[in-house]
Amino acid sequence: MVVPEFHEAHILIIGAGPGGLVLAQCLKRMGISFEIFEREDGPRMQGWAVALIESLEDLKEMLPSDIYANLPTCSVNYGSGLTDRLALIDGITGETAGVVGDGKPFLRAGRQGLRAVLREGLDVQMAKVFTHYEVIPGQGVIAHFEDGTTAKGTLLVGADGSRSHVRSQLLQNENPLIQSQFVNVVGELDLSPDVYKPIEELGSAGVLVYRPGLRYLIGRLGIDSELQISKYYWAACAASDTPVKDSEWVANAPKEELYKRGVETTKGLPSFLTDIVRATSANQMLQPPLRFVEFHFNGDESLPLADHVTVLGDAAHTMVPFFLAGANSAVKDACDLAKALQKFPGRAGLRRAQETYESIMVKRSKEMVLKSRAQGELDNLNQVLERVK
Repeated sequence: MVVPEFHEAHILIIGAGPGGLVLAQCLKRMGISFEIFEREDGPRMQGWAVALIESLEDLKEMLPSDIYANLPTCSVNYGSGLTDRLALIDGITGETAGVVGDGKPFLRAGRQGLRAVLREGLDVQMAKVFTHYEVIPGQGVIAHFEDGTTAKGTLLVGADGSRSHVRSQLLQNENPLIQSQFVNVVGELDLSPDVYKPIEELGSAGVLVYRPGLRYLIGRLGIDSELQISKYYWAACAASDTPVKDSEWVANAPKEELYKRGVETTKGLPSFLTDIVRATSANQMLQPPLRFVEFHFNGDESLPLADHVTVLGDAAHTMVPFFLAGANSAVKDACDLAKALQKFPGRAGLRRAQETYESIMVKRSKEMVLKSRAQGELDNLNQVLERVK
């Protein structure tokens, strides 16, 4: 085999979701060489909106100033004059327990809009389906793609989502994903003011409803310039004793059956919270809905996890959304990795940079996944309220 030449530090980022894009922007600002690859050839659907809370401080510190200044345009309320607020509501009493956005700064960002802002000024190589990597000991790493091309660098970063191919190889092709006990059905539709105004008055970005065995989210996706039509989604997430079986059923059920399940799951909630379900038609049900799975590192792994290879975001910690921590964790991963690469520069500092980053990321991986799981099991959202004060 011919060993390629590896020069100064060059970072290969696999995946152009929010975490990968934030890392790319940080590296660009720092003058660290990188390439970023995306498997899709255009915008991809992955969830609807993310909650950025603590990570806003990281973004302010680490992003180029012009990119940070454009983040408000990602808000699901952009153009409405409203600030982002997410109400947490007791599903039994109908009372508001608290509001995310009344304390710490909060941005409810549409995923597509966030990606568009974070891509500004970046050369993202599209339609590059990563297949595997090849480590050259003491030198670097080669990324291989489905189209037969390769890229070489000193560090490969898997930012390729919950079903990460990078993580799969890093863990020797094991499938570490665990099915969450929560199984969801989802509707997406446009609402007129008579339907969306009562929701907006509770929380301009939406509401998160909790009761034992149920987490129910109503989220705004955007609003037209005349404030007459607002796009929303709702997700009814019910705990199941047989989540694998139920998830398979949901993935293959007709939309009419998914709608019936949504009605049944939300039965008993105050009517002002279920008007949106009744306004939904069967053909507005998402098929298949997102499947909730979990993954975290154990916290006792030897570091670095692998020479010249690491992961961030959902590839490092896949969690249910009830603690509002997924996107925050991905952004923090990206910023922490960039800081470590800056602190320990070049090829000579790469191993220390990787170990420094992973010592933070691995701990966060376990902590955030378990806290997110707990928020589905508890009868209240007090930990969320405490976090966002």
